[in-house]
Amino acid sequence: MNRVAFIACFISLFSLIGPSCAQTKDQKIAAIRQEFRKINSDSTMTPFTLDDPEDFLGHATDGGAELTGSFKNDKLIKIAFSVGVSYGEKNREYYFRNGKLIFVFETEKDFPPDSLGNIGKLSLAFEGRYYFDNDKLIHNIKKGKRLIQEDTSPQELLDEAAEFSKILKARRK
Repeated sequence: MNRVAFIACFISLFSLIGPSCAQTKDQKIAAIRQEFRKINSDSTMTPFTLDDPEDFLGHATDGGAELTGSFKNDKLIKIAFSVGVSYGEKNREYYFRNGKLIFVFETEKDFPPDSLGNIGKLSLAFEGRYYFDNDKLIHNIKKGKRLIQEDTSPQELLDEAAEFSKILKARRK
């Protein structure tokens, strides 16, 4: 096969494989979104809440903290974590399918000061959506800006979800 024919075959093969990989990723994201909606609309889950930050963070916080696990048939399906900080509030929700993390929804709300320096009502400053498949981040969407710039790594989200899951399951018994 001459060089031009080889390159043409390679380009043709790549153009066929490329869209199918993207489609597979899109299908996974669509399935995760469907599971997210299903979990959030399920009123049969049993919540278990820890509201003393010492129990799950190991220290006190400026504005308190809360960790809630939502269980269905003794399986942890969702974790909601919120913590009050001096400049506002941070929230993360972790969603699971078959015991594996599939999605994290994260928000930060800040107290924006007015021109006189007075602190106002909480205002959404940052929103992050992280999609996981087999413990790997496959997609993320970030909007806005955190007051204190910190980039949350996928491994940090996986580790925190695993730690919170362990704590909730142990304390619930």
